[in-house]
Amino acid sequence: ILSLNEVRSAKGHKVAVKRINKHGFLSNFYFNQDDLSQENQPDNSNVNESTGRFELASTITNIPANLLPVNYLPTEGDTVYTSKGPIQLVETIASGGEGTVYTTNTPYVAKIYKKEKINQAKYEKIKLMLSKKIEYPGICWPIDIIYNQEQTFVGYLMPKASGKELQRCLFIKPLLLKTFPHWKKRDTVELAITILDKIQYLHERNVILGDINPMNILIVSPTEVYFVDTDSYQIEGFPCPVGTVIYTAPEIQGKTYTDFLRSFGNEYFAIATLLFMIMLPGKPPYSQQGGESLSDNIINMDFSYPLGEQSNKKTPEGPWRYIWSHMPYYIKEAFYKTFRKGEEYSTEDRRLPPNDWRDKFAHYLELLDSGKYAQQDELSLELFPNRFKKIGGMTYIRCKLCHKEILEGQDQNGICRDCLMKGEVYRCSRCDREMIFTNFAKYVKQSKRHEVCPDCYNYLNETYSRVHCVDCGRLFTITNGEYEHYTSKELALPKRCQDCRRRRQNNYSSALEAYYNSPAKRGLLGYIRSIFD
Repeated sequence: ILSLNEVRSAKGHKVAVKRINKHGFLSNFYFNQDDLSQENQPDNSNVNESTGRFELASTITNIPANLLPVNYLPTEGDTVYTSKGPIQLVETIASGGEGTVYTTNTPYVAKIYKKEKINQAKYEKIKLMLSKKIEYPGICWPIDIIYNQEQTFVGYLMPKASGKELQRCLFIKPLLLKTFPHWKKRDTVELAITILDKIQYLHERNVILGDINPMNILIVSPTEVYFVDTDSYQIEGFPCPVGTVIYTAPEIQGKTYTDFLRSFGNEYFAIATLLFMIMLPGKPPYSQQGGESLSDNIINMDFSYPLGEQSNKKTPEGPWRYIWSHMPYYIKEAFYKTFRKGEEYSTEDRRLPPNDWRDKFAHYLELLDSGKYAQQDELSLELFPNRFKKIGGMTYIRCKLCHKEILEGQDQNGICRDCLMKGEVYRCSRCDREMIFTNFAKYVKQSKRHEVCPDCYNYLNETYSRVHCVDCGRLFTITNGEYEHYTSKELALPKRCQDCRRRRQNNYSSALEAYYNSPAKRGLLGYIRSIFD
């Protein structure tokens, strides 16, 4: 029938041939249908539903990443096929670099890859992922393979996720306060435990996430969390092809992610980094004052947060040092020994696994919920405390301006250091540049507010010209400020020095006073008054 397309009597109308596929739907027929099926679809009949672990591979798979020919990519409204029958793509949820996620007429969602992302290795990896029964609340693991109407692999079906990306809802303070306005420290600690539980479940099955990325973790509440983009996880010989510098361990910084298999030790560094950034919302552990690039700081393991007297004195300014001070010592110690070069947990083979971190955070949560942690300092319950943690036996006073508690002696005139640097913001009367009249200048130095900025002040006091006084002949200076003053009033510039001007003014005042006090002047004024009287 297809040969009719070569016959001229068909008058240019293309003849299409359809076949009924195994799902009972019409699909296009090709002469080489059997060959195409074998090329596009490696045998999927041996999918094992075992609940066992994946193997731990030491070498990368040799399955090639050859593109599979895809004649049609399904979109909204199209029917696609799974091992359990046809389903419909209903509405686009999101699109990204790899493909598009759709709602379906089932409780699940479908990820349809872009054509350039559909290859043999990816297909084999999804099949491998389906060979083990991975079921855990919030882990959006593939549950079935999706084919188009030509029975070509195009994506997979997975549980639906909810919530907002961890990167946006927790790691950016204004969005955190907007999204979770009532969250306290216990909420982030509980969130850390929830995330650790999911990672531990995957690790027990030899699944390495690889790219522990806050963009791929969605948050609904401290106890409802979703892991998405699980198809990028490292499974047996299939490496995780992506990564982020912040979460990449020192020993693999600069490597191409597709060229090696990550170890659990590599992963433990990423976990510690994620936990640190949950405790200090959005702040990477190697961000510091005056440091090198983030990658160099990680390679050098130049950690800037102190542990007792141990510190490189580069802790970032702002709330981070306050947050750090309010964490339990054993949590700070674990972070310090993980991120500081030469410390106990700093090497790939010694880093803390997720279950160890979980025990530490579970104890932290107990301290917060029992009220014991707040007994020493109630600010330890807050996400963003505005001072260092209280030290037992020390005296604290309240700042006169912001009323926060500060250690006695760390003030000036009863004002804390933060408030001393703040003040009234106004603009220079000459150039309109923004200026600040600090509380230090106002309350400590008790100086007056300047009308012009320092640059304008210096300019106005610079010399405009030098002139010889017409009276005494001495050379005197006319400043830029004087020039602007006289010209703005349309007055001539001075011809006399200040001394001569002052002398002339005094002489004029004396003469005027003498005139008003003279007998003739007094007689004239008396005569005028008598007329009106």
